[in-house]
Amino acid sequence: MTSDRLRPPPPAPPLLRLYLAPESALPGRVDGAWWPRTSDLPAELPQFLSGLPRG
Repeated sequence: MTSDRLRPPPPAPPLLRLYLAPESALPGRVDGAWWPRTSDLPAELPQFLSGLPRG
């Protein structure tokens, strides 16, 4: 018999390595950088897009 109290928590998802500069006075301008973990863009793009602010 196992108990939920004895199970370790699931691993946290990796942090999004994204930096966005503070809001600019110029509308529509985005200034920032993204550091993907791999060269597999289709696998990494969904997490990247979910980290962008809605505008």
